[in-house]
Amino acid sequence: MLSDDAEAMAKVGVSKQIIKPEQAMAAGQVILRAGPQHHAAVEYRRSPTPASLHVRMAEFFYVLDGEADLILGGTLTNPKCVNSSNLAGDGVEAASAIT
Repeated sequence: MLSDDAEAMAKVGVSKQIIKPEQAMAAGQVILRAGPQHHAAVEYRRSPTPASLHVRMAEFFYVLDGEADLILGGTLTNPKCVNSSNLAGDGVEAASAIT
């Protein structure tokens, strides 16, 4: 795992270099692998991303720069399968917002 914010910001720097103009989020930079079920990644998001549900994993957020609004709980509206472990939707009903 990264030892400090400077190392995490270095990973964010990589993401800022590889993000395409039309993307809201760059590909995650994996920082820890602990077997097939556990990993951690640094993600760079420059604008809101679609509502999502991770079927096989949990997420944690640690904001290094800027701000974030997290929408937690509720029900994903109009869910669509993105891949074997993620659903994306148009929004979330009956959720709690944390700013």
